[in-house]
Amino acid sequence: MLEGSRSEHSACGVGFIASRTGSASHDILEDALHALKCVEHRGGCAADQVSSDGAGVMADIPWEMLDHRPGEIAVASLFMPQDPERLRRSLEIFESTFAFFDLNVLAYRELPVDPSVLGEEARRSLPSMRQAVLRRPVQCRTDASFDKLLYSAKQVLRTKLVEQGIQNEFFFASLSARTVVYKALTRAADLDRFYLDLVDPRFSTRFAMIHRRFSTHTRTSWYKAQPCRLIAHNGEI
Repeated sequence: MLEGSRSEHSACGVGFIASRTGSASHDILEDALHALKCVEHRGGCAADQVSSDGAGVMADIPWEMLDHRPGEIAVASLFMPQDPERLRRSLEIFESTFAFFDLNVLAYRELPVDPSVLGEEARRSLPSMRQAVLRRPVQCRTDASFDKLLYSAKQVLRTKLVEQGIQNEFFFASLSARTVVYKALTRAADLDRFYLDLVDPRFSTRFAMIHRRFSTHTRTSWYKAQPCRLIAHNGEI
């Protein structure tokens, strides 16, 4: 640790843990969540000292927990409108757009969460949350081609949602054939209390990237929490 780093509080906390053997285990996730708690001092909180600027973790898709094998599916972690009618319209546009790319939704999974750990501000802006399990098209012979198709579908969907007046309400926390992101406006210690998946022993991963956000000149929101879909960064861009 660099001299004076203990008193550094002015930028986000970022960390990365990986198995040196490439083997997946729940221990990797537990170690990452412990590391996240150790950088709590690098994040910011609202006046209630419970709603945070964001805490999150990226990991391998938990194949055993989802009862699928690697290569079969992709997982979309969705933040969506709270209003039931706007939610229904959003999902209709999502399904039809992705079906055009031969990306069909096999199932939706309600994320098991405990909103009672959230602060008042975070609870007030809490989005509807689901994971969509997407079937892998037969023409996608590699994960890279699958991810490329997912990206193309996502970009087209963004345009269609804006055309329907749904903007900044439907967000992909993650969209990948390999990784998944769990992020929230919680303190570091509360992330695995909010997302109950994170304490499920079936959640195994080969790596984990953690992030505790300190917002400097942007208003906090659920979608601004990190990790992002591919990276996490220390400092505003």
